[in-house]
Amino acid sequence: MAVVNAVGNSLTGLTGTGAFVGATSPTISRPLINNTISGYSTTATAAGTTTLTVSSNYQQFFTGVTTQTVVMPVTSTLTVGQSWLFVNNSSGIVTVQSSGANSILAMAGGTNSIITCIAQAGTTAADWNAEGTSGVAGVDSITGTANQVIASASVGPVTLSLPQSIATTSDVTFGSVAFSPTTKGVVGTATNDNAAAGYVGEFISSTITSASATAFPGSTGTAQNLTSISLTAGDWDVWGQVGGEITGGFLTALDSGISTTSATLPALELRTQMPFPAATLTLSISPVPYQRLSLSGTTTVYMIIREYFSAGTATMFGGIYARRAR
Repeated sequence: MAVVNAVGNSLTGLTGTGAFVGATSPTISRPLINNTISGYSTTATAAGTTTLTVSSNYQQFFTGVTTQTVVMPVTSTLTVGQSWLFVNNSSGIVTVQSSGANSILAMAGGTNSIITCIAQAGTTAADWNAEGTSGVAGVDSITGTANQVIASASVGPVTLSLPQSIATTSDVTFGSVAFSPTTKGVVGTATNDNAAAGYVGEFISSTITSASATAFPGSTGTAQNLTSISLTAGDWDVWGQVGGEITGGFLTALDSGISTTSATLPALELRTQMPFPAATLTLSISPVPYQRLSLSGTTTVYMIIREYFSAGTATMFGGIYARRAR
């Protein structure tokens, strides 16, 4: 039944199915709703895919111990503003995708989010908004005060950028390295421990003591390996010291250097060369020039020594030392 009220009179007690037309807009009080009942679904994660439609329940709960992928409905079938609540009670990652398989959010276990349709332009993640996320896969916890920027894709590692200055009086620790805002430097170790392999400060050495000097295995003037170390890929500072002693004769010269080629002295500018004009010297100790070695793979580095002597038996001692610079 159609009722037309052209003068805006109040109408009461009328029923029917037709249209109501009035010149005066009615005043409608907003209703008070104490609670609503939303549809509820639960899914046990099984490294599978859950595909939602326009009629899927608002509440989507996930349990289990593995991952799950959720595909949102095609936005053209929805109304802008339509949303779903996701609660990940599983221990795996729940990845929410658009209908075009674009990642909207990767939810870690114990997190939740409301995913809302904000456009109907296509099938990408740009048509969706994620709010209220209490955790994202790949981030355990992030604390700080200000000027900290986190940039991350929906899945994968998180990139944390910090400003040049940090307003704090406490040390800031990244992994095993601590920075002190009071001294503006790296905080060193407080005990007699060693940097782990692969970390800046890693130290490797090999030493032949004078008490255990090795016999010179060759004729005078022959370059020989005193000792060696194995260095993994990286940027290394390498240095050393050598000594030579003669029994039954005297030294006339002593050459030494660091080389990546066995029994081969490095270029002249990287050697120590000590001539001895006096025919009385039987012992010599000299430092070996420092070298920076930038290595692309594991490399054997040798301490090379070459003695010239008049007669008798020659022995050698010394060491090679390396510290990872970066």
